[in-house]
Amino acid sequence: MNKNRPEKNLLDKLPEKLRDRIIRIVFPFLTAYDSNGNIQKNTFWTSIPEAWRNRFGIEMFREISKELRRCERKDVRALCIKEKFGVIDVTLTSYPGKILDILRKYIQISAKVCYKCGGDADGHTISWIYPMCGECFEAMDDKSKRRLGFKFDINDPLEYDNDEYDYGHNVPKHPIHGEYD
Repeated sequence: MNKNRPEKNLLDKLPEKLRDRIIRIVFPFLTAYDSNGNIQKNTFWTSIPEAWRNRFGIEMFREISKELRRCERKDVRALCIKEKFGVIDVTLTSYPGKILDILRKYIQISAKVCYKCGGDADGHTISWIYPMCGECFEAMDDKSKRRLGFKFDINDPLEYDNDEYDYGHNVPKHPIHGEYD
């Protein structure tokens, strides 16, 4: 049994409407907007897999929020938050101060946290890349196991760093999506 499985966090125990109201106050950069600039019903909170939210979501967003306050940047917004290539991928309108360092830290953390349960990952699936513990992989049906495959060495992860794709963080370079600050 994976002993590092986190409990469900307090925010996910709240009714959705109340949870999103609290998130807009505590982490305003997670507020989602439509293309006309209107606030959407949901926030980016649920864009992260629940297991990752429970393991490191609140801490990551606290660090980002603290850095944005330190830089006095109330204009920074999340554009997209998701899992990509087995790690957390956070796209913001800009990356002031030490935001990139914070994101790199959580990219490394997410690569070693089980995508399903939030416990310590034992390896990662091969065809569709997810970090997983052996217990969650074994709980999958045989068809999924064959389709995904599994590599049982989390300390020998797939290469995230290369010249074409800066997976220190996927920083968009398009002016609409933001630039380096």
